[in-house]
Amino acid sequence: MALIKDDETLTNQRFCPLMDRLAAVMDALERAEQETGRTVLYALNVTTGGDTIVEAGEKAVKAGDADGRCADRGIFRGAGPRRG
Repeated sequence: MALIKDDETLTNQRFCPLMDRLAAVMDALERAEQETGRTVLYALNVTTGGDTIVEAGEKAVKAGDADGRCADRGIFRGAGPRRG
């Protein structure tokens, strides 16, 4: 299994909007898996302002998690950090 991670500075830029990037990457990952048989996870950077980060994460999970490829999505499902 492989992992592709967004650069921490690649957020929701005008030249590469988050949801457009997610759709393009998910399509590419599907094609790559069909060609190679290898599964690849994608860690999408949803860093944004505090007032919109949860919304951005939820949209990303909904759009990109149909087949479980988005990595580290637990925080947007209420898992949050472990305590104790």
